[in-house]
Amino acid sequence: MNQTSQILPLESLQPGMLLAEAVHDRHGNVMLTAGTALTEAHLAALYQRGIASVLVVPERVPPSDEDVAAMRKSIEERQRHIFRKTLDFPANRKLFEVLLAYRMENLK
Repeated sequence: MNQTSQILPLESLQPGMLLAEAVHDRHGNVMLTAGTALTEAHLAALYQRGIASVLVVPERVPPSDEDVAAMRKSIEERQRHIFRKTLDFPANRKLFEVLLAYRMENLK
């Protein structure tokens, strides 16, 4: 088990949760592989086979709007610093704009 996963009892599992490691039945056969997004059918199968708990990846909490705004400001300031001496050149200005747009779109 790694630090970013947690063991949850079957009653606490919800469809959509991701398995952090494979689930094996009592004979050692793999029922579900790591990374599987649980469905209602998976939960029913786990219950039928007597699986009491599984290791899941905790849900990622999205950053707040304030955090995103701060990250955007920091990215733009850093990039302006990097391009500070070359923004007068059209090719560098275009590169700056494309790179900034790419970095901003990948924030959330």
